[in-house]
Amino acid sequence: MKFAGISDLQVQGCNRWTLPDGTIKLALPHVLPFFRTIAANSVITDNEFGTPPDYDFLCKVVSWTGFTPKMTVQIQWPDGRYLSNPGLDFFSFVGVGRRGRLISPHKFCAKSSKIRLNLDNTANVNDYSIELYFEGVILVDILP
Repeated sequence: MKFAGISDLQVQGCNRWTLPDGTIKLALPHVLPFFRTIAANSVITDNEFGTPPDYDFLCKVVSWTGFTPKMTVQIQWPDGRYLSNPGLDFFSFVGVGRRGRLISPHKFCAKSSKIRLNLDNTANVNDYSIELYFEGVILVDILP
């Protein structure tokens, strides 16, 4: 079969990424949810949650279903880099569902690593619940 002048061998080579030792990484969709209630006029720093203990995680999108205006979030990835520094008003910056914020390039998180969040609700006079979703894939090793 030919696809616009590309042979089957070339297409097959594009579909599978293999490590030097011959291990194949199978990408399976996965979501890391984060739920937290934050009190009015408060700040929570260094709030950590872990990535899957058995598989590497590749974050592609950050989205939310529960959030309020004026609350800011700062995300620190396991490699020490920040999504944005200082924190962002996620109500405006990150969307819901398919309008989630695309992480480009995708963020690789090794197994059992930590994602750190700093939450700032000092601009609000009510307690609020936060529902964030880190959407991506887990990378499962398949031996040939």
